Amino acid sequence: MYGLIRVEHLNAWAGRYTTPAEFPRLIRLLLWALLRTPRAINFPADEAVRSAGYDGQLEIATTEAILPEGLSVWELGTNVRIKAKADEDYEKRTKDSLGVDQANTTFVFATPRAWPGKAAWAEARNEEKVWRRVLAFDAEDLVQWMELSPAVAVWFGRVAGIMPTGVRDLKGALEDYRLATQPEFDPAGTLIGRQPQVEVLLRTLTSEPTAIELEAANREEAEAFVGACISTLPQDQQDQQWARSLCVDDSDALRQVAAAGEQLLLIVGEWASPLPANARKHTTVRVVAPGKGTAAAIVLADPNMRQLIDWVEKQGVDLNEAFKRCYDAAGSLERVRRSYLRAGPPPPAWAQPEVAASVAAAVLVGSWNSSNRADQGFVARVSGVDYTLFEAAIGSWTLGADPLMTRAGDDWRVHNRLDVWGRLEPFLRTGQLDEFVRATAEVMLEPDPRFDIPPSDRWLANMHGKRRVHSEALRSGIADSLLYLATKSDDRQPCYSGVRAQDWSERCIRAVFERRREPHFWRRIRGNLTQLGEASPEPFLSALEQDLRELTCPLLAVPT
Repeated sequence: MYGLIRVEHLNAWAGRYTTPAEFPRLIRLLLWALLRTPRAINFPADEAVRSAGYDGQLEIATTEAILPEGLSVWELGTNVRIKAKADEDYEKRTKDSLGVDQANTTFVFATPRAWPGKAAWAEARNEEKVWRRVLAFDAEDLVQWMELSPAVAVWFGRVAGIMPTGVRDLKGALEDYRLATQPEFDPAGTLIGRQPQVEVLLRTLTSEPTAIELEAANREEAEAFVGACISTLPQDQQDQQWARSLCVDDSDALRQVAAAGEQLLLIVGEWASPLPANARKHTTVRVVAPGKGTAAAIVLADPNMRQLIDWVEKQGVDLNEAFKRCYDAAGSLERVRRSYLRAGPPPPAWAQPEVAASVAAAVLVGSWNSSNRADQGFVARVSGVDYTLFEAAIGSWTLGADPLMTRAGDDWRVHNRLDVWGRLEPFLRTGQLDEFVRATAEVMLEPDPRFDIPPSDRWLANMHGKRRVHSEALRSGIADSLLYLATKSDDRQPCYSGVRAQDWSERCIRAVFERRREPHFWRRIRGNLTQLGEASPEPFLSALEQDLRELTCPLLAVPT
């Protein structure tokens, strides 16, 4: 990342009132990035800068990056009177070294400002021969160090308001993950039920450079998982990893970063194949979609449902809502999290015009059983294409953080149907609605064979082959569709042909209640009365009133 951070950036940053508390962290991260085997790096930041003692201490076994071996004590200054501050700190520590053996210790003064006189000052102090050696570093040195430490340069860019292109620091990505939702979701949630994956990743991070694949719902989950793993390490090991970790978003940035420094941790997308040759100097985590990784990939499986519900509740979500969201998301933490995003997520790929038209009928059907031939026929009739072709079209969109469908065995269900309805409604066709209206009454009024056997044996109905031709999943999906048409639709969409969407729903429901004179009418629709009544109260209440007026009320014959 050559040229990302320049001297003028550091000079401007030095004038901020927060810089004295942040400067020690910058030095600490740079040292962790530059040094391979430090014995100790201690630079307290934030509130700890008020503590007595040196601003920082470093101990290394051999000379690295122009820093001498052994112990060095550091004093940091950010104000404009650089030499006066350097003299003050030098004289104070020369008079009282706080027990440090000056003859065997290097004294270092560092400033984030440009200091043309640093070499002359250090030379003059070295002639006093009090300390083993005296060094001074300024903005020029820090810029050069950051050129060798791209992860730290990107981190500093975020702190200083300098936004690089194509790269993000991992610690910042972790903070973005937390702040993206309301309530805020702790990234540590990505570790739930994944201890074996955590152990594999941590071994990888502390080993020689290599390339691995990580199967995750999306980049956000993968980055949060890696960052949360690092957060489990001791503080000094965390600093070492943060100082070398980058999220890379495009191939140009990857080539630049891979050419700078060594032993970085680079998190890249599925697009990064093949990796550039110099990527072998770094540990590369390539994030791939579920099912797309090799046999050696780390797979982020969904956590146990009970653990997930407990975790979501701990983030400040009501228990009942957490239960519903987790089951709607089929146990996927990332799907639950995305339902709480402060700003809605970008449109998923299946909502793009080139795809949406071929899958839109799914939201009109809602749910069905793919092993049921009658269900297949209904779906084919509404979609207007052969069922096998339609299933192939939607089958590509069952994975990831924003799936169109979820599938459990042979049961298909539209995921997050209210959101999907809004995205796919513009792509529905009038012909599909016509077929839906014509076919709905046939399904909803299908007799229920369970009532042909004694009440005490009805729980064994499936074993006796007493089941409807169409599945309960399809009936439920249709009933919900009628409710969505009546309450959640946009009348301006072309598919409604200038007619209110509510009127389309009412046509379906009137067609059902017009047949109330048929035998066992109320028994047939008893499981879906709630949706039918809410979607169109007038036909429901009218039929109810007429039946109650009759001497022998058919409604009273409905089993409870």
